Amino acid sequence: MSFMNKDVLIKMEAEKKYPLEIKDVPPEEQAEVHKYLTNAKPDYIRMGSTGYFFPDGLKEICNKIYNMEVRPNDVFVVTFPKSGTTWVQELVWLIGNDLDYETASNVQLFQRFPFLEFTMVLRSPKINKWFGERVETDPKLRPFYESFTRNSRSDATIFNAPSPRFIKSHLPFSLLPSTLLDTAKVVYVARDPRDAAVSYYHHCRMMLLHGFGGDFRAFWNLFINNKVDYTPYEAHIKEAWEKRHHPNMLFLFYEELSKVSLIISKVT
Repeated sequence: MSFMNKDVLIKMEAEKKYPLEIKDVPPEEQAEVHKYLTNAKPDYIRMGSTGYFFPDGLKEICNKIYNMEVRPNDVFVVTFPKSGTTWVQELVWLIGNDLDYETASNVQLFQRFPFLEFTMVLRSPKINKWFGERVETDPKLRPFYESFTRNSRSDATIFNAPSPRFIKSHLPFSLLPSTLLDTAKVVYVARDPRDAAVSYYHHCRMMLLHGFGGDFRAFWNLFINNKVDYTPYEAHIKEAWEKRHHPNMLFLFYEELSKVSLIISKVT
């Protein structure tokens, strides 16, 4: 019996066509966002029939994510940004690893529970260019930049990781691996959009790459008009809500996370 070698399999995987539509965001719409950004100003795209809003770096990895090989013992935590992701990641990881607090204390969460689409960040040419130029004027940023670059380019962190894999994503279900829910376990967390938007606003103001310089009114206007990363919010939640009865799906609300005993019983 003959078997195809790894290079052939990789080539076949790469040749699978991405089934969702990708459109560049018109310049006038991009300008509405760029005027509030004090740092990197990436080009933007809209993904799928819903038109999810993303930096253009996602174009380079969307097909690889959509067609990635999902394993039966994978565990995904999926949320819209700022919806209790880290909280649930830590809880899920500890339950899945026999309450190994020592490892949880000594190994950073992004290593134990990597971020699926993180690689899109520096794959956006304008973000990469801005970051590289910023390092030249502020050498103290170089260690951070080098670490960020390594993690932003290392798909092997997730795709070649040993099982069981714990994976975080903010992508809506339509952009996630097509075999995800029929193969692996998924925990989805939803949050009141008003609270998520406030938290997201502060996140974007504090993060070096985002550098959002507008007030909350400006951010809210972009948020409700689907001009913030990962929006539209309603569609994101709806996609997950419609799958809530799938046996591999656990749908949680941020507002119930403080009921620790209840959440632990649901996760286990």
